Amino acid sequence: MSQMAYIGLGGNQGAVDRALALAREALSALQGIRVQRVSRVYRTNPQGLQEQPFFFNQVAALLCDGNMRPELLMDGLLDLEAYFGRVRSEGQKNGPRPLDLDLLLFGREERNTTSLVLPHPRMRERAFVLVPLAEIAPDLIFPDGQSIASALAGLHYTVRGNGIFQESFPSEICQSSRGKGDSGTEARLCRRPRGNIA
Repeated sequence: MSQMAYIGLGGNQGAVDRALALAREALSALQGIRVQRVSRVYRTNPQGLQEQPFFFNQVAALLCDGNMRPELLMDGLLDLEAYFGRVRSEGQKNGPRPLDLDLLLFGREERNTTSLVLPHPRMRERAFVLVPLAEIAPDLIFPDGQSIASALAGLHYTVRGNGIFQESFPSEICQSSRGKGDSGTEARLCRRPRGNIA
């Protein structure tokens, strides 16, 4: 039985636009995978380690055939990252990278192992994941029953054109942003976080 998987793509080193385009082509070439939908590319501020260039992020929906498993897909994503020069290490968490490929969701599958956690454990804390995900899957429901609209409502973030801005203390940022949007520029302001979203 086919499953829909969602992949987060991003990077902030080198020619990121070209890396994302090549990564999409490489995903299409994986056996048992068909790229169904791809969000636009968003420019996003770094999370965690602030002293680094802005990121470019997008989300892709992949239709996976019945032989594909989350672990196999994750292995394929790690191989692609390595091909583009990504070196994963604990010391480099949230640091610069030429290409980042995250398995966000694989149907309604859930995993909690040392090598794979599904759904992605931090995706609902990240506007740079949820905004493009909502663009291509606006009616998505997470395995625990929460809607993507509800998850987005729990985050502080601003969307201006193709830019997404999110910070640890965004209430002050959101208030200071009011009334400063340029003519013709979309300015989406966020709401107060709730539940366990920091």
